[in-house]
Amino acid sequence: MSLQRRGGRQLARVREVVYSEESHCWLCGSWVDPALPRNHERARSLDHVRPLSHGGAEFDRGNLRLAHRVCNSRRGDRVERKRHVRTW
Repeated sequence: MSLQRRGGRQLARVREVVYSEESHCWLCGSWVDPALPRNHERARSLDHVRPLSHGGAEFDRGNLRLAHRVCNSRRGDRVERKRHVRTW
C-alpha cells in the first residue's frame, strides 16, 4: 500500500515539510538526491522513527525523518536509534 493512499493529504503535507527541512538520510547519513525517481533505491522516502507497528504516530512531524528507500526498507519495523549525527 502506498503512503499516499494510506495517509492522503495529511501525509502529503508533512512529507513536504520533511523534504524541505532535511537533506540527509537519518539512517546512513548520506545526502538524498531529490531528483531521483521514486522507484530508485536511493530515492527519498519518509521513515517513521518509531514504527507504526510499535505505536508510532503516523502524521507527527517529530516521528518522521528523511531516509533513502533502501535504508528504510532494510530497517523494516525495527526500533533503533539514529546512527549518524550531522549538522549542515
